[in-house]
Amino acid sequence: MLRQIPLSLLFILTLGFATLGNANPFNQEPKIGSLNELLDLVKQGRVEQSKENNARERRFKSDQANQEKLLAQAIKERKALESSSEKLEKNYDANKVVLDDLTLRLNSRMGSLKELFTHLQTATSDTSTQLQSSLTL
Repeated sequence: MLRQIPLSLLFILTLGFATLGNANPFNQEPKIGSLNELLDLVKQGRVEQSKENNARERRFKSDQANQEKLLAQAIKERKALESSSEKLEKNYDANKVVLDDLTLRLNSRMGSLKELFTHLQTATSDTSTQLQSSLTL
């Protein structure tokens, strides 16, 4: 059985190469008997080529229209995003002004509270000293 496999494989390969060498069904040239047949083949080729070219042109124009549509949509979206960005920047700037004002007010009040707290600590310290000195007398 092992000898039959190589022989059968050799037979298949030989048959395959023989058919490749003799005729390729994809690259066969048509048999031309007269000039009229040649003219008909040329006309038929031109018609087929013309159909293919027209189909390519339609696809190109369709693709071009789609690209123009996508471009217009992208431009419209960019304008909307730029408008939104400008609104957000204005809102940010307005909020920054308000925040700066509130921060100044907070710092002013904190300063007053810190000053008050310092006075309170001093008074407490003085009172504590006086209380201790009065108790020791």
